[in-house]
Amino acid sequence: MSYIAADAVVAMGGYKTTCEILSVGKPAVVVPRIKPSREQCIRAENLANLGVLAAIQNDLTLDILLRSLLQQLQTPQISQPKINLNGLPKINQYISTLLAKKERDYTNSKLKIQN
Repeated sequence: MSYIAADAVVAMGGYKTTCEILSVGKPAVVVPRIKPSREQCIRAENLANLGVLAAIQNDLTLDILLRSLLQQLQTPQISQPKINLNGLPKINQYISTLLAKKERDYTNSKLKIQN
């Protein structure tokens, strides 16, 4: 989905949606899902604490949503904190490091058994 033409975004707090919002730098109000897990709430709360977006986690009403959206539209967009959106290469690096360590540990344990 493209948010480029939007003045602001209202969305849930899923990982991909949040990354898209961050990548285009649009004012946003996020209404995270609270069940079955709290991962969207945690993400929205952390980003709201950074001042990147507004999060509505309880008692969603039309009035609260409208006020949050208008506040986001009226707030000058300050430069966003540097958020690394390159998680996939980082995961690849972590897994490669873990596998290399596991292989070294296995090789070392075999050498100890042989000696």
